[in-house]
Amino acid sequence: MSKLRRETVTIRDEPYLIREWTPAERSEFFKRVKADPTLGSAYIAFRCTLKDETGAPLWPKEKDVTDGEVSTEVCDEINKAIMKLSGVDLDAAKKDADSPPKD
Repeated sequence: MSKLRRETVTIRDEPYLIREWTPAERSEFFKRVKADPTLGSAYIAFRCTLKDETGAPLWPKEKDVTDGEVSTEVCDEINKAIMKLSGVDLDAAKKDADSPPKD
């Protein structure tokens, strides 16, 4: 059983089971945001939204999130909930994403 915290959030009257993100997912998120700022929240929503308690992802492929299965608003709200569950300061995360990489 995963030690990552989970919770159910309701967005547009639909329940979504989410989990906190891992350090590797955080790193990948920032890489993707630097490459294309519009895809960061889709990546986290794809990785951290679960189908059920087994931990299987809700969406089989990341493309399901980016190409229309999920609205931008829902994706962003899921992402905010995941970041909050993960203890991520949203303002600090935005600053990190905008900062040049450290050598």
